[in-house]
Amino acid sequence: MRTAFIKHMDQIDRAIRRLCVAIMVLSVTGMFTVLLVAVFMRYLGVGNLLTWASELPELLFPWLVMAGVVLAASQGTHLSILFITERLRGRWMAAAVTLRAVVVVYVYGRLIAAGIEILPIVSEEHTAILGASSAWTYGCVVGGLVLLVIEELFGWLRQMLRPDGLPKPVVQMEVA
Repeated sequence: MRTAFIKHMDQIDRAIRRLCVAIMVLSVTGMFTVLLVAVFMRYLGVGNLLTWASELPELLFPWLVMAGVVLAASQGTHLSILFITERLRGRWMAAAVTLRAVVVVYVYGRLIAAGIEILPIVSEEHTAILGASSAWTYGCVVGGLVLLVIEELFGWLRQMLRPDGLPKPVVQMEVA
């Protein structure tokens, strides 16, 4: 039962990592392409034909950042207290990991609630040229925070279910 549950969490982790990598690749590709084409167009003297695309990097950058943060958390390399948990064993480690999980879930939960509350307000704001809603960016942050809560809960559950009580080693990212 324990092993099947951990395997299921691992499958969800892999899906989250793939999603984050896809978002990061698309964001970087989109930002780089728009900026590169804009530079070449300026050198060719055709002016500002891509003014509509100048807002695209601003819209994609928050997605890149949130995907990176979630990816780091899924690998156990973000907001980590390993310097403490590596020195603790048994009940002390369980207490430290539980305290961390409670604090992270509470704080991120409050931020998620605030973000959801503000989404209707910011959805009324739009970028000047593309007319994209500001909810695009705020939604990305809320979604990232939800994934961070999931990753924190999974990390806590793994820690509690592992018989040796040792910290889970960092998982190497699988890109496929």
